Amino acid sequence: LIGSGFTLKTLTTTGTNWILGTTTSGELISYRINGIGDRTRLPLKDTTWEGISHLMSPGGGVYYGRHPNGALYHYRDTNPHDGDGDDITGLGTVDPKGWSQILLSAQPATVN
Repeated sequence: LIGSGFTLKTLTTTGTNWILGTTTSGELISYRINGIGDRTRLPLKDTTWEGISHLMSPGGGVYYGRHPNGALYHYRDTNPHDGDGDDITGLGTVDPKGWSQILLSAQPATVN
């Protein structure tokens, strides 16, 4: 149990002891897992991520976000574990449609 009030809309891992997720209000949030019952919340973006219905990361600061219309977008976080979202950039659309899978996943630690 992480605790009460933990209401992420999407959830992925970005590396060992790190998770990343979005909220319904559009926040992009990273969590450093320090140990049992000990985590650090690191808000990366305040808004604009509400349109993401699925989020995944193969690691290495690479993120993919799928929108409900089936478009898949690619993002790069230059330093994914610095707790700062200013270095996250959109790299464009992977595909504007067709990503209708219920679940998206990536093999961890395949990007460095």
